[in-house]
Amino acid sequence: MRGVIIKAKLYGVLLDDIQLGAMLRTIRKSKKLSLEKFATLTHISRNILGAIECGEMPCSPEQLFSIKRALGIEFLPLFEHERSNFMDFLFNFNNEIQEGNFKTAEDLSAKLSVIKYLPDDKELSTLFSIFNCRFVLSTSGVEAAKKLLDDLDKSCESFDSLQRYHYSYVKGTYNLIDRNSDEALNFYLEAYGLSKRFSGKNINLYYNISSSYIGKSNIARSTTFLEEAYDLILSGHTTNLEIYIYNQLGINYIKLGVLQRAKKMLLKALKLARKNYDAVRNDKNKEIIGMILYNFGLLFRKAKNGFKALDLFDMSIPYIDKRSTLYLDVVYQKAQTRIDMDDKVSCIELINEGLQLSKEREDETYTILFKSLDSFKHLNDDTAKYLSEKTLPYLFKINYEFTVLDFTGALRRYYIRRGSGFKDKANQMLNIMHMVQSKIHDGSVIEWENDSFD
Repeated sequence: MRGVIIKAKLYGVLLDDIQLGAMLRTIRKSKKLSLEKFATLTHISRNILGAIECGEMPCSPEQLFSIKRALGIEFLPLFEHERSNFMDFLFNFNNEIQEGNFKTAEDLSAKLSVIKYLPDDKELSTLFSIFNCRFVLSTSGVEAAKKLLDDLDKSCESFDSLQRYHYSYVKGTYNLIDRNSDEALNFYLEAYGLSKRFSGKNINLYYNISSSYIGKSNIARSTTFLEEAYDLILSGHTTNLEIYIYNQLGINYIKLGVLQRAKKMLLKALKLARKNYDAVRNDKNKEIIGMILYNFGLLFRKAKNGFKALDLFDMSIPYIDKRSTLYLDVVYQKAQTRIDMDDKVSCIELINEGLQLSKEREDETYTILFKSLDSFKHLNDDTAKYLSEKTLPYLFKINYEFTVLDFTGALRRYYIRRGSGFKDKANQMLNIMHMVQSKIHDGSVIEWENDSFD
């Protein structure tokens, strides 16, 4: 085939002999290969290689295959059929990231990175940059991904719909991990709108939109997207998020007061969690069981069955790492349940344990929560003032509106018992409870005013 000029079609660009030769020379030099060493690796003479690199001699397909193999750029798409295969591998790369198969994704990233040698192929190079940013974000976190995202931000205005969809998805994930629920939601909803054009329904996108709404304490809208994800599972779609979708639906239904649905979802989650733990007995699968049992405890506490709730909280403890935040949650909920049952003596030990653990971990949130429970168990004018002026504003600040309901309900009952002189404060508690319920159920915005409890 010598003497045949290769013109590899590159997304509307023709690579002639001069362009091809210059590119091959650049790659060879970047790998610090001399022409002599290169000739040995390719079994092509030094003179012929030099002529190819200068664009003075056409390169046969056989020679090009040997050259690509010697340079380690077998994946570099120089022909239309190679380009199509490269696109398939790009989406395989993205799917492996989505499924959490990071070792396979890492191998694909290394192979696909050769697209950097074809900067004029904007479609392929842009998609690789977006997917690779998602990979770095998933494996190394927001700081490692920030520069990659900054580079994408500079060119995002020129993205086509497909590129914009994946870019918006990655930007949403970046902001979700960075705990910026508003920005995450904006980007995810943009991706949601674009997805209808070409990608169909995406369970992971629905789950992430749901998580963003949870970050805004908008439980009703979060549930809407989780239910879409659940419907896709019922219709045969598979996802590594299945157990989390069941579990989060259970939590959401508890907050919405739909307890039978909550029980159904948590049972599904627990069944799958136990199956996974039987198959692979690792810490992750073990802790998932603990998390679901803990959520069953929340369910029975919501149903005002304190004894059953306490049993389930205790059942969760062997599955939970005592150094984790989840363990602090369990201790807190056990203490709160004891207070619900008017068993204030039994809760003292739990509160002290929680305060000690919070202090050791320098955890501001749980320090305030356990101090609040300590005030909560013996309400008087001073402790009510602490809860009103310290606890409630802090809980709004960190989006713990659901926890607000525990304290506002008790404070309202306390002010009612105090008599007519505390009627305004009782009404303030009632108004806050209505605002929280409104936000949970239909997304109304709560405007917290610092002087509400003057």
